[in-house]
Formats: sequence, C-alpha cells, structure tokens
Amino acid sequence: MTAKSNRTSSRKEGRVTGVDELRALEEAEEYLHSFPGQIELRLQIWREGEQPPNLVGPDVSKGLKQANTLKKFRELLGGDEGFLTDSRGGKHSVSLQRWGSEDPKRTYVAPVWIFTPEKKRLEEWKAFWDEHFDRFPPERGG
Repeated sequence: MTAKSNRTSSRKEGRVTGVDELRALEEAEEYLHSFPGQIELRLQIWREGEQPPNLVGPDVSKGLKQANTLKKFRELLGGDEGFLTDSRGGKHSVSLQRWGSEDPKRTYVAPVWIFTPEKKRLEEWKAFWDEHFDRFPPERGG
C-alpha cells in the first residue's frame, strides 16, 4: 500500500493524515491513555435523510464507526437504557427514552467520547497537541 492510499484510507476513518502520524499517535498511546482527566459520553442522533451532526474531536472516527440505527443501538443496550464502557473502562449510563417516538430503523445514533484533561495539567495537554499538529498539520479540504 502506498503512502497516498494510506492517507486516503485514513481520511475516511478520521482525521489522521498518514502512516507517520499514526505511528506517532501509537507511540504516545500510553501517555494519552493515562493522562488525568474525565471522559464524557454524548450521543449524536439524526434521522435518515438528515446530515449527520458535525462531530469534532480525536474520537470522532470511533464514534462514527459505532453509529447504528436506533433499533440496533437498543439491542446493544438491551433496551432503552443501559451502559457503554469508555476506553479507560469507565461505565456511562445511556438513555434512549427521549427518542422513543422516532422511527427505530430510520434514526441513527453515534456515541461520541469527549476527553477533558485535568485542569491543573491543561497546559501540558495543549502543548502535546500543539507539537503534534505542528508536525502533522490537518489536511484541508478533500
């Protein structure tokens, strides 16, 4: 596989711009995974024919891969309420009751995980990502 086809494939899956950036993120995985902070779960919901929400953040591709119909998401939860587990093992309660009247085969759900670093280490977190994006600027357009 060429670097160009890697970039194209990566762009479809998320914001990662190529093999070198993926390697840099893999090398930093332990640091990022253990960084103190909180993970929040947000559900993005949209109906067939609507534009999916404008999702942002490093875990967007993961959330979109998990997007499913409301019907299948209910099956995953075992009903209208249940729990999803984040990448650090934290459990997050989920309720789909608000969307009880929506067409379950034409309504889509994407879980989006949002990490907020501990306030006292926010500058360190920002510096990590500033350096990362200096090395790997996000692709524009496309």
